[in-house]
Amino acid sequence: FAQMVSMNVEAPATPRGNLEDPKKNWKEIEKEREQKMFKELKSSFAELFDSVYEAFVYFDHFGTNMISRTQLMRGLKTLDLMPLDMPHAEYTVAIMRAADKGVVDGVLDAREFLTNFRWHKLGKDLEEELLNVKTKRRQIMARTEAKVQAASGLVGRSEKFAEAPRNFEQLAQVLAELHNDEDLFLKFSRLTRRRPKLALAEQSSKALLPPGAL
Repeated sequence: FAQMVSMNVEAPATPRGNLEDPKKNWKEIEKEREQKMFKELKSSFAELFDSVYEAFVYFDHFGTNMISRTQLMRGLKTLDLMPLDMPHAEYTVAIMRAADKGVVDGVLDAREFLTNFRWHKLGKDLEEELLNVKTKRRQIMARTEAKVQAASGLVGRSEKFAEAPRNFEQLAQVLAELHNDEDLFLKFSRLTRRRPKLALAEQSSKALLPPGAL
């Protein structure tokens, strides 16, 4: 026993990365966070638009082949794609930084937007393809607006999802329908991440339904 006590035992090595360069680690964490938000937004674009060209045309309000920070922010608000837990201006800057490889100059030109937001293969002549899509701007705006309205109201489904339940009986009805329809629950979950009125219902569903029910 005495020999064991007298043995020289080295203390476990302390990770030195966090102590030596905490700023670097913080930057890496922030970058990963921005990349995650960027990927989620790109996924939302893929649901709303038929191509990345259409997405660019939607945000390029003045047809200048440049999207400013203000244009992007206004467009995201209109599309109901702003997060609830982050200031709109901060989120917009983070998206632009992720799209422009860390550079925030206040604008995204056509090539930057198309190559970074793309979720499909691009043609060889970006300018020509973009020009062709620009001629359909009015149709794109109308079709996108219809999709946003359909998503926000869950067209064809119960109108009770247009707002949060006002009493326990309404909440119970909502939970029962969500419990029996996985597809509807997924749609409902996406909306609650964007709409404050629906957040209460989602939180309540997690608290009231039995574990593993959803």
